[in-house]
Amino acid sequence: MNEFPIRRAQMIAPFGVGSLITSVEGVSAIVAGLDHWIDSGEESFDESEFISDEWRLSRELGVDRFILPPDFRVPFGYSTKDSPNSFLALPALRFPLWNFCPSCKTMAKVSPYEMGLRSCGSCEKKKNNGEMKYASKVVQIQFLALCRQGHIQDFPYREWVHREVSPSCRGDLKVSFSGATLATQRVKCDCGKSRSFDGIFGTIDTEGTMTNLSNRLSSGETYLCQGIRPWLDDFQGEGCDEQLIGGIKGAINNYYAHVRSAIYLPKNVVGAPSELIELLQRKEFSNFLEATDGISGQKVLEMMQRLPGLRDLIRSYVERFDVASAIDAVRTTEPSLSEESELHVEGDRLKLAEYECFTSGESVASQMLKMEEISIGAYSGNTVSKLFSKVVLIDRLKETRALVGFSRIRPDLEKPLGELRKMLRRSEGPHDRWLPAYEVYGEGIFLDLNTEALRAWAQQAEVAERVEALRGSDSFLSQYPNVTDSTFLPRLVALHTLAHLLINQMVFGSGYAAASLRERIYCLPTDSDQDGTNGILIYTASGDSEGSMGGLVRSGKPGKFETLLEASLDGAQFCSSDPVCMEFGEQGQGPDSLNLAACHNCALLPETSCERFNTFLDRALIVGSFKERRLGLLNGQD
Repeated sequence: MNEFPIRRAQMIAPFGVGSLITSVEGVSAIVAGLDHWIDSGEESFDESEFISDEWRLSRELGVDRFILPPDFRVPFGYSTKDSPNSFLALPALRFPLWNFCPSCKTMAKVSPYEMGLRSCGSCEKKKNNGEMKYASKVVQIQFLALCRQGHIQDFPYREWVHREVSPSCRGDLKVSFSGATLATQRVKCDCGKSRSFDGIFGTIDTEGTMTNLSNRLSSGETYLCQGIRPWLDDFQGEGCDEQLIGGIKGAINNYYAHVRSAIYLPKNVVGAPSELIELLQRKEFSNFLEATDGISGQKVLEMMQRLPGLRDLIRSYVERFDVASAIDAVRTTEPSLSEESELHVEGDRLKLAEYECFTSGESVASQMLKMEEISIGAYSGNTVSKLFSKVVLIDRLKETRALVGFSRIRPDLEKPLGELRKMLRRSEGPHDRWLPAYEVYGEGIFLDLNTEALRAWAQQAEVAERVEALRGSDSFLSQYPNVTDSTFLPRLVALHTLAHLLINQMVFGSGYAAASLRERIYCLPTDSDQDGTNGILIYTASGDSEGSMGGLVRSGKPGKFETLLEASLDGAQFCSSDPVCMEFGEQGQGPDSLNLAACHNCALLPETSCERFNTFLDRALIVGSFKERRLGLLNGQD
């Protein structure tokens, strides 16, 4: 059995269900579905340790609970009697299955359940016959085939070399990886057929509907995906009408994790202090309250006081508060989610509640959320007051991130939640209403932009013309089919780009790497009743001690934030790829041309830091283009 040392947080993203991981021995495998994540038969197994709850997120996703990925523990003396939940590991299956011998180049399939290194069968025979001293270990071939529905399979080597969808020849295959290009790397069959791997990637039409692999594999038929799902132990396939595209094991488009998250907000229970409500929401109490549903708060309190673990935790609160009434209130209080009618994207309701909390002007000091608003007048200069109406420093926050599915080839942001969840397990029973999640504690800065100035800028004709190409893209139309607010897209791009520029500058003074910071964009379309939302939350995304060093909050304090903002805007004036980057901005660049003036040298972030997979970015909408400076948000307010 191989070891795949991965941190718990990474099992949500980027190494969740269906992703490819590599062991310390160099064997790659695919992370198995949720069917066998939490099913240990050990007597010492205690599932309750891994149960997490975030009441807003669970309601939004339609699940009962969240499960934290278990950690692998080795107890002292290797005895599990007094060490529950020891030796827990998540399942993975060997993939891809086609391997080759570096010595004789012979290809052979290996069982998905065989995780260790394996000797070549042909070399073993020669070793036994005395023809060679050692038998070489086989190596997995790097080529794959995948489709837009999320299926993935071994590259069809036999079909490719014979140029047939269903070849009858079963001869032995060999590969040659000499040379630096695909044109010089070949697969050969004992029957004499040979073919290079040239042309297995990409599409042959501008719309991306016909792939090179499906079209060129056979001259008579189109080779379609078989619907194979190796992460669910399905190597036969359920059938699929999508065309296949060639891939490589380490390619970034093999896997895009779809994660939904929520920032913890305390329930608003009248008459009960927030610290007591937070205590009753902890899993030790929430599980007990669920098990005693229907019993009065006073009776439940008496039961708690008989249990040493709960009694010790609640003792100090009993002396100060009416805990029984708080228990009744927590049970009967319906979580207050926004009743906003025009919510266009899943998760907007969660963000709207967070936005309302951050802009309420109230200071909160609790165990899971501590924030304080800083007066705009405390900042020197005009730039801060022009761009922002509120700055909120969040010394402590908790975020729950849940994996809801994944996509391949491109991030399919418009895919429905129900379809994404079906990819995580073979079938979902009544006891499977859970999703894997991870809790992150850290700090952040919330910035609320000047709504009046932002809307006035977004209504300019040159701004609308600038984003017209993005407005007509399939991605925008599928995600926001009913948006009538003409200012929404310019505001979204401006907010998103500004967040990226700030994060790229924060790495120099906050003490955090870019991959340890994360954005959360609060941008909703406007209607006749309200002005929409125009906020940015930049917070720590690290799951360890690096997430709470305090450097991010210090960057937002008066005297430091002004310098940070000016440096971010100055850095956006010029990209090391200019004038190419800015000129490409007029036609579009990046994935599906969903970026304008934005590239890896100026405005892009690590994939784990961006909630939109580095799309809908344009620094010209912040600082202006070479031709029209008033395109910029800051310049357009002068």
